[in-house]
Amino acid sequence: MYFTDEQLAKGTASRMDGILEEEEENYRRKTNEFVVQLCRKLDMNPMSMWNACTLTHRFFTFESFKRRDRLLVGATAVFLGGKMAENARRLLDVVGYYYALRYKAPNLPPEKSKLVQDLKDELLAHERLMLHVIGFNLYFEIPRAKFGELGGKVKAFAPDAYEKVVPWAANVLNDLYSKTTLCLRCDASVIAQIALYLAVRKFSLPEPSREARVGGKTDVKPLEERENWREVFGLKDDALTYCLIKRAVDVYRGNHYAAYRPMVRCMDLEIAGALAKEKRENGSDGDMPTASPQKPPSLPVAPP
Repeated sequence: MYFTDEQLAKGTASRMDGILEEEEENYRRKTNEFVVQLCRKLDMNPMSMWNACTLTHRFFTFESFKRRDRLLVGATAVFLGGKMAENARRLLDVVGYYYALRYKAPNLPPEKSKLVQDLKDELLAHERLMLHVIGFNLYFEIPRAKFGELGGKVKAFAPDAYEKVVPWAANVLNDLYSKTTLCLRCDASVIAQIALYLAVRKFSLPEPSREARVGGKTDVKPLEERENWREVFGLKDDALTYCLIKRAVDVYRGNHYAAYRPMVRCMDLEIAGALAKEKRENGSDGDMPTASPQKPPSLPVAPP
């Protein structure tokens, strides 16, 4: 299930509760920052983290940040996301690190203490609530296979850049799950495509050379007929795709991302070009489209 811009801007439970869109985005980002920290403390794999961030985003689409403890929900998502990725951690470990992170405790609480037992019961109750709210839908596409496939294309077309591009793209992929709502808007394969596309722009890789080798054979197509990186990764050349890319680029704006400014400027120019092209071809006003040009249906209501 994916959501449109209009649904996420106007139809979430938090919006109905009077929380502004910017506030909700901030709550989502801070909650998933906690999720990422907890996953690292528990030494969980990236698939568990992607699942946990997606669970948190989906839960707070139907539940308000005013009515639920967001950090406890995040810990619940980590516990459930690990089981989904066959990377489960003991409930007592999740509870212990959750408490230590939340309250900045120097040590983990004793496992047999009343505090831990109460937190364990509370987390299990939240697990039941989370499953109920998301309709027991635990099938989430994850970008692991697609990311590996596209990483192989980077290695084929730009072998010298592979070692720096793919690890950086993996970090971008984690950021897109924890700091954006792309997992609510598009397929995981699209998120993987965007992560690698930003990586090749970050390192200013030239478009694939006409002498690039694919499968051991030299591609001798004329340069003007060669695919560019967007086509190599399978990204569509339309304004809707650039709308998703812009949301990804927005993560890297600000002074603490100074090293990424050239990439941001490059993508801003590319996005502006896509809008100008859309305006010329369709006679539109050139504004960035929402995730759906049609009026979306009402946001589904979580079960009572």
